[in-house]
Amino acid sequence: MFKRKLDGKGHSNVDLDELNEDQSDFYNLVSNSRLFRFDFDGFYKGEDGYDFQKLHYDFDSNLESGKTWLKETKDEWDTAELLQKNIHINSKTQRPYSIEDTFNNEAQEEIVFAVLSKLKEWIEFPDNDASTFEPLVLTIRGAGGTGKSFLIRVLVNAIERMFDVKVTATSAPTGCAAYNIDGKTIHSLLGIDPYDSTKELSPKQKDRVHALLHSMIMLIIDERSMMSLDLLNAVDRNCSTFAHGTGNKNSYFGGIPIVLMFGDDYQLPPVAAQGAFDFFDKKGYKNDQLKGTNLQGMQVLNFCVQQVKSLTQIQRIEDGEDLLRDVTTALRTTNGLTQEQARQICQYNLDNPNISEERQNEIKEKALFVFTTKEEVARHNESELRKIVNKDNPLMEFTFDLLPTERSTKSHGIKKHFQLKTLIEARVALCRGARVSLNRNVWQRKGLFNGAIGTVIDIRFDMGQNPLNGDLPVYIVIDFEDYIGPAWDKDNPKYVPIPVAIQYEDSKIATYGCCMIQYYPLDVAFARTLHKVQGLNVGGNNPIRLMTFHPGSTTFEGNNPGLAYTGISRATSLGRGNVNLSALYFCCETQQSLYERLRDVVHKRKRVTKSKSNKRQKILSQASDSSEVFHEPELSVETYEKVKRRNMWTQYLDKRETKTHLKISELEKQDVLGWYHNFKTMTYEDLQTVINFHKHS
Repeated sequence: MFKRKLDGKGHSNVDLDELNEDQSDFYNLVSNSRLFRFDFDGFYKGEDGYDFQKLHYDFDSNLESGKTWLKETKDEWDTAELLQKNIHINSKTQRPYSIEDTFNNEAQEEIVFAVLSKLKEWIEFPDNDASTFEPLVLTIRGAGGTGKSFLIRVLVNAIERMFDVKVTATSAPTGCAAYNIDGKTIHSLLGIDPYDSTKELSPKQKDRVHALLHSMIMLIIDERSMMSLDLLNAVDRNCSTFAHGTGNKNSYFGGIPIVLMFGDDYQLPPVAAQGAFDFFDKKGYKNDQLKGTNLQGMQVLNFCVQQVKSLTQIQRIEDGEDLLRDVTTALRTTNGLTQEQARQICQYNLDNPNISEERQNEIKEKALFVFTTKEEVARHNESELRKIVNKDNPLMEFTFDLLPTERSTKSHGIKKHFQLKTLIEARVALCRGARVSLNRNVWQRKGLFNGAIGTVIDIRFDMGQNPLNGDLPVYIVIDFEDYIGPAWDKDNPKYVPIPVAIQYEDSKIATYGCCMIQYYPLDVAFARTLHKVQGLNVGGNNPIRLMTFHPGSTTFEGNNPGLAYTGISRATSLGRGNVNLSALYFCCETQQSLYERLRDVVHKRKRVTKSKSNKRQKILSQASDSSEVFHEPELSVETYEKVKRRNMWTQYLDKRETKTHLKISELEKQDVLGWYHNFKTMTYEDLQTVINFHKHS
């Protein structure tokens, strides 16, 4: 992971003298860890003279276009797309999403009319001085498949058609979730540093965010459960700073008239950060222990949940999928599955002999394996790599090149200017045929988002270079399932040449601007952690057709409420009861262990004595031939702390929803509908007149 001293066989030796004290301590801690191993023992790496210049895919044989194609093409498209309106087409009807599409869903229709009514009020406000305008800031709740993404597309289409400039923005905390709503990550959209939310925007970022928010009417954030309080505060800060020409700095979100926060509070909370579940303390009082940006974020969160609306009609799950619907509902709203639900779901565990050999092989070859911990992911990825590495397909290890920037007075970069985490994550080991994922957004709008999955087609080196000497490839050709951008190779439109990425020194360590590293932003991805795939849909016409899921331990679920529910709700189908047609399978040790895991997801397990455990194992072994016999988990009455906090939070949202009144009369609906359909496209100049009228700071 560090710039290596190589022995010509690809073996790396880290020079600890080049690391600072904290880096050296951490290196010693992780160097023997399975998760952070620096060497892959037993892998063939081409030490016996393998020809690393050999082409395994003949497009761009002179290695010229692939070096710069992605950057040049992206820059050209980004300039045109930044302020370009995005009209969404419904793939089922092949026509644009329309507000009429929501009229058979009461909750969706209610939200649509609330948004249009608020927009009408905002536009007509200058002609009605007696009014007191308040923005619509609405938190929208809904389980997986209740049409949140559908509603987002309807609302974006409805608003964008009314203006001749772009006036909406959609975003989410992760690239995967943002891609699902044709949006951008929150960090990218608003210029928020992913490692330091307080970091000031660069002049270029300020200009871009200012241009984006200058005419902003509707801001949408999806997967809000994944947002930390710190991030929510940064969103509010940047909107207040740049929205509408900085005219409403003292207003939440800069006075943007419509702010919608979509999400499911029963899915995963933010990773290693304080989020909505920290709104209350252990006793149920508002948390007064929060400090700094987390405290400010809690204040923003409280403002956002003054109005709450739920979507309840499940739409994503296919017809005939009663079991999938019942299981996801039970995991979301009760302590766990009923005995019958758990028995039925256990038939999808891979040890079920009724899953055909053909389907088992298909799962092994094509399924995305999802685990709850990084260690399980690393173990599975290593196992899969061993299956495809051979004398004609060596494993190639890449770290990074440490370089000075143009402003540096030195001839080299300085490792101490980077966090060790950055250097560790710069290391990757690949081969042709490896399934990989991007670990940063490369071109999110076109499907190259953080988490996008593809397969390595070829690894290209300049003449005379090879990984055994520490050289990085010129570029790596990857087949990305989600890629929808312009084609580099028209015969293979999903193939993308990925060049090295650049990471500048960490601003918390150094502010000289003198160093950068070049590396490949890739991870091996035969398996992923569940946090990485939240927002992903599996099955049907989605790029990922098969997923195998290990829900981890109950203790891990207790500290991360929503694990089982989030994982299972990725699926769109369980094959309508046919175990050989399901989009989802489980890879627990046994059906029994899966049964116990899902029967209860909120209570701690009792400690079982050794003698009782042996007796239990004997009973299980005697009953192992019967799929009808399952042992019940030994439960205590104690609920996990994080689950308690989630329950307090969702109960608070329930109370807020009882005080939220969005519904309007049929007469008012007809008035709004007539206004909307007769609305003439508003020009930029007229829009600025309305915006200027609403400025008050």
